[in-house]
Amino acid sequence: MTPPRTRLALFLAALVVRLAALGVAEASGRFPEVWEYDYLARNLLSGKGFVYFHMGIDYRAYVEPAYPFLVAGVYAVTGHSAFALGVVQCLISALVPLVVYELGRRTFGHAGAAAAGTLAAVHPGLAAYAVKFHPLVLDS
Repeated sequence: MTPPRTRLALFLAALVVRLAALGVAEASGRFPEVWEYDYLARNLLSGKGFVYFHMGIDYRAYVEPAYPFLVAGVYAVTGHSAFALGVVQCLISALVPLVVYELGRRTFGHAGAAAAGTLAAVHPGLAAYAVKFHPLVLDS
């Protein structure tokens, strides 16, 4: 398979695995699993600013801003749809095997890269974290 077809196959395989994880999480009632970033996004959208309230204390520089702004943007466009945010995170997370593939291709050639990308595409931990509202999708 040529590198462009391999990249497409890796992306689609990873996306299917992550969307399946989203479906399982939603069907089991474990979705959405929110963290502080969701509260930051809600406060941004409600006009309170980039602030997280916890135990009577206002945290204004609690975390890096990229992920809360992504969450706020998706919520603003979709009317606070947790499912839409889950799909966006699945799409972002499905790009990870492409990065793994490219790093592997430059180091080991096409065959080694395809194997590494496939492992990243079907990795259960990456699929599970793709549907948690946590910045791991951007960190990876």
